Amino acid sequence: MKTQLILALTLSVLAGSAFAADGYDRTGSAAFTNDAAVASDGYDRTGSASFASDGADHTNAAKLAADGFDHTGTAKVAADGADRVGAARFS
Repeated sequence: MKTQLILALTLSVLAGSAFAADGYDRTGSAAFTNDAAVASDGYDRTGSASFASDGADHTNAAKLAADGFDHTGTAKVAADGADRVGAARFS
């Protein structure tokens, strides 16, 4: 029984590979297909990789803070005005 099973599997593998070898690359029909060049749904023409669906690519979100902190200049001034009185110069 085991020998018959091995023989049947061997024949099925050989028969499957015989039908699969159709010479598709030798007939010239392979030159007429552009499967890798275009997508069937037109996705290659949408440019969806170049824009965000919610418009985040046009908001400059990386350049500004949501609370306006980038326009306050808090790193330049002291809260008590010590940067304007010149206290660091007086001894």
